[in-house]
Amino acid sequence: PVFRRYDWVGEQNELFALTVLLLYLRFSAPNFWTPYIDVLPKNITSVLSYDEDEIEAFNDPKLSYMTNDLRKQVKRLYRKAFSPVFQDYPELFSAEVYTLDA
Repeated sequence: PVFRRYDWVGEQNELFALTVLLLYLRFSAPNFWTPYIDVLPKNITSVLSYDEDEIEAFNDPKLSYMTNDLRKQVKRLYRKAFSPVFQDYPELFSAEVYTLDA
């Protein structure tokens, strides 16, 4: 119910809500969910984890374009989803903790 007022609710409601919840649980004090959160992977390998040189090494212009486009989308979604949460709940969500790399 807390997130219903944000404009991203409805577009990717489940994805954003789950992402915010998982990040909150990951960085909060130990709780009921800590054992579950602790077994989740800390890093997920995807094309987004490669740097520019690694992407260029594939020598595939389409892959390079799609990766750059995906990075832009992720940054845009991060700002759209988390900026209002940072402002409304600074005591729970710190921009220094909940970074794009988190």
